[in-house]
Amino acid sequence: MKTKIWKDGAGKLWTLDHRRLLAFKLARKCMPYQMASKDEVDNQVWKMSTKNGGTSIRLKMEDGQPMTVE
Repeated sequence: MKTKIWKDGAGKLWTLDHRRLLAFKLARKCMPYQMASKDEVDNQVWKMSTKNGGTSIRLKMEDGQPMTVE
């Protein structure tokens, strides 16, 4: 399964699947991807919040505790 990515107006790449990105990052593997459609981005933009330009990922783990990975 390919991870959906998109490019913002400034040309920066973003992912619609932060957990998958983290898994590939931790495994040090290349991540298969494809460009997301405008509708896909519009439907998932609610989960795009960043205070640092996307340099870290904050996830809620199974035990309810947050985990931040840079």
